[in-house]
Amino acid sequence: MFGLHLTLEGYEGDKTLLGDIEHCRKILDKFPDVIKMTKIMGPQILQDLESPHPKWGISGVVIIAESHIAFHTFPEDNFIALDVFSCKSFDVELAMSFIKESFGLKKIDHHIFSRGFHYPRDDEENKKIMEAERSKLVASLA
Repeated sequence: MFGLHLTLEGYEGDKTLLGDIEHCRKILDKFPDVIKMTKIMGPQILQDLESPHPKWGISGVVIIAESHIAFHTFPEDNFIALDVFSCKSFDVELAMSFIKESFGLKKIDHHIFSRGFHYPRDDEENKKIMEAERSKLVASLA
């Protein structure tokens, strides 16, 4: 297997938080650290449409060395859709709890997919590559 893909739908969230572009940016900036991933590009956030349009919302993505985290909010519907894809295992329960608390969600549905069953993988070799890349990244930030 190549990696896990978590999809989450959050319902009955806090409309103010779901519609706050700075709050969304902070959550995406913090999320990789929460699930022990390596952020390689800061969050990119855009507002789509304008309130009072019934389907306005915020979309965001943060690229991690392990893949990506993305979401789309629909404040008028008190709803968020989120994806986390990673070639490295992560604590799914922690990820869901973080998003649930961050947006005041009352209900969540989720699915976990295992991706890349036929992808050629050597875990030890991949670990060496990831550690070397992380070391380079840390050195460049120092």
